[in-house]
Amino acid sequence: MTKEEIEKKELKNKRMIGIIIVVLMVLSTAGYAFFSGGTGNLKKIKYNNVDFLLLEDGKWHFTILGKEFSTYHNPNEVKNITALGNFSIEDYYNFPLYTHFENDKEIQDEILYNLYGIYSRANNFCFSDESCDWVEKNCQEDNLLIIKKSQNSLITKNDKCIYIYFNETEGLKVADAFIFKLLKIT
Repeated sequence: MTKEEIEKKELKNKRMIGIIIVVLMVLSTAGYAFFSGGTGNLKKIKYNNVDFLLLEDGKWHFTILGKEFSTYHNPNEVKNITALGNFSIEDYYNFPLYTHFENDKEIQDEILYNLYGIYSRANNFCFSDESCDWVEKNCQEDNLLIIKKSQNSLITKNDKCIYIYFNETEGLKVADAFIFKLLKIT
């Protein structure tokens, strides 16, 4: 074989390998698109120009201000929760958020998880008339989130305090309603 024939054969082999790689890439991309499950069987809603997608984890995922949120309920499911006061996410940007809960840490966790990256830090607190190991705070100076069990589900605001009252069956519903109010979705 001459040098020219060897070069032709090497070029032919390189082209063949290149074609095989391109075909594999196209087929793997197509296979992923067709067989990865996609979102065709997942539930999707639009509420106040925000897209909500119910994923396999059982939570509604949506993006606002470049941040992804996930809640157990969508806004249609929390319409019956009353919220009194003016709520704004801007009140929490880069400020500490202090929480006080009775009986249900799951509600606190739902809120803190979704607001993570917005508040500067989160800590538990107690009022000055309580005895506890946490820091004492008040509604005039600090962003306080008070979560209490009640007969009626309700969200209220007094100074910088947010009171989240939840009944036996609507704990996470009230937490999600608060998140939607804060983000101006509802």
